[in-house]
Amino acid sequence: EFKTPLSIINTSLYLLGKSDRPDVRSEHHERIRVQVRGLSDLVETLVVMSKLDSGAELTMLPVNLNSVLNQVEVIIKQNFADRANDITISTTENMPPVMGNIDYIEQAINNLMDNAIRYTARGQSIFLRTLIDDDYVIVEIEDRGIGIPPELHTEIFKRFYRGDEAHSTRGFGLGLPIARSIMQWHGGDVTVSSTPKVGSTFRMLFPRVKVQ
Repeated sequence: EFKTPLSIINTSLYLLGKSDRPDVRSEHHERIRVQVRGLSDLVETLVVMSKLDSGAELTMLPVNLNSVLNQVEVIIKQNFADRANDITISTTENMPPVMGNIDYIEQAINNLMDNAIRYTARGQSIFLRTLIDDDYVIVEIEDRGIGIPPELHTEIFKRFYRGDEAHSTRGFGLGLPIARSIMQWHGGDVTVSSTPKVGSTFRMLFPRVKVQ
């Protein structure tokens, strides 16, 4: 995951030194910028994974998931402005609070939303919603994307697994494993149901608990 972007940066730096053409230099500057951004994202992701693996104690407070979705909506509009019309966000009234770490909960939701956006064609719908059942408080992400074959429903939660072997889409194969680790750290889980060419539904399950 590090070698490919570093190789691209190295090559672009070499070609920058060989060309005086503004258009060529601009092209290589942009390639370097994109790869540096990708490396920065990878390092941040590895830091989060390391913290989760270490078992370090994190602050747990009552969290209103509807409020978290409102914040996630702001982030989505900033980062995916061109897909805003594809995304519908809805909340269930009278949601009970959950005990959690709001920063990590937001990260798990953002990871799942990023995955849905990546594998759902422009113009196809993505739904982000909160739900309640007898046992869980739920954040659900449903898309009309390419779907996932049943035999891969376990594989996708393994670190660095990429269904896209050619790596033609962005990502490092860490988003889903980190989302599941975050939810397990909260005493819950992430589940998936999916049909190829129909779409996928990921559910973040928070145990219903009495919050003082």
